[in-house]
Amino acid sequence: MKNNYTSNIYKLAYKTDRVEEFKNNLFRPIGLHFALTDKCNLNCEFCSNENRESNEFTLDEVKNTLKTFSEIGAKAVEFTGGEPTLHPNINEIVSYAKEIGFSIGIKSNGVNIHKSLKVDTIKKTGWIRISLNCLDYINQQKLNFKDIIKNTVFSFSYVIHDHSPKDILDTLMNFKKKNTKISF
Repeated sequence: MKNNYTSNIYKLAYKTDRVEEFKNNLFRPIGLHFALTDKCNLNCEFCSNENRESNEFTLDEVKNTLKTFSEIGAKAVEFTGGEPTLHPNINEIVSYAKEIGFSIGIKSNGVNIHKSLKVDTIKKTGWIRISLNCLDYINQQKLNFKDIIKNTVFSFSYVIHDHSPKDILDTLMNFKKKNTKISF
């Protein structure tokens, strides 16, 4: 299972053209992890992003970066942050990335997702991954992903840390029961 869900050499099996390039000492990026903003609406214990109020790429900077990486061979982009849905141009950014040929993923805490992402934007993504660490900070009744699940591949993660609630596994299973179409 670990090989299916982590970054490792086995994923190169899906990129045989790049393996041939590596053999010829040509190294080009396959994918791009792009932290659009440091802003975040949570304060997760384990987060490495200490500055949650500043450092945000402008729309022009994002477009130029995406265009450059596309031109040198990147095929996929994963938008992260901070919280990527807090970037004021997230919908335009996803549309532009799709327009120039990227496969798109978004990592989010899910709290702001309905407010920030248009249905059309969601349909342009290849996947959205929600960190259920948000359940450490908000009531699960505030989360509703039913419309999103219909429009893209949807997954969840949870980082267990020193201050995870003792009943977190029960909370996660309860969340799953209430959202019957969700699998972990």
